[in-house]
Amino acid sequence: MIFGFHVDFWTIWGFAAQGVFFSSFVIQWLKSEKEKNSYLPKEFWYLRLLGSAMTFVYEMCIRDRCGATDDGEIGDSKKPSYHLMQNAVRGALGLDEFFLNFTPVETPDGSPIRDYVNVVDLNKAHIKAVEHILATEESDIFNLGTGTGYSVLEIVNKVQEVTGKTFDVKESERRKGDVNKAVASNEKITRVLGWKPEHSLEDSVRSLVTWYGKHPKGWES
Repeated sequence: MIFGFHVDFWTIWGFAAQGVFFSSFVIQWLKSEKEKNSYLPKEFWYLRLLGSAMTFVYEMCIRDRCGATDDGEIGDSKKPSYHLMQNAVRGALGLDEFFLNFTPVETPDGSPIRDYVNVVDLNKAHIKAVEHILATEESDIFNLGTGTGYSVLEIVNKVQEVTGKTFDVKESERRKGDVNKAVASNEKITRVLGWKPEHSLEDSVRSLVTWYGKHPKGWES
């Protein structure tokens, strides 16, 4: 999946294929923004930029997102969530019923294997990308993942283990088209940007327990 910052992926890829990345324009704009906001913490003004023209400078291929901020103040507010771990934690806390909808595949336990990236680690990767752009004035493409895969059932079991709660796992309409395994190598992003994941699966589950404990209905609560 290409993370696209509100700009159509195929449009951007078409520009890239033609060698028109608008890098110079965006880099100059970034430098201007950095100078104007030099009195602010870098995390503040960097994140202000991530919903705008940053797509023209770098793309990140991101695997499944999971977790919330460590203090549980920011998390997934979608109802229902599209993310496995979030839904499993909600099931463990008794906030929602939990359903499985994967297509059985040829893996050890029959469920698809995916690469789960903590959202805090993901945000740190984007900050490093901004710093890289400002330092090198070069565009680039990175895989963003842990390099390790976990199956759907392994995630469900991990949530039950960490929370100490066993919840009913129900089946819903099977989703079509699941591939056996999708894991992203982080070799390049580690080598070029110095990024590596810092949060474990347990960390992500615990942060979601804190988030949903504080905000069981998302931002409405």
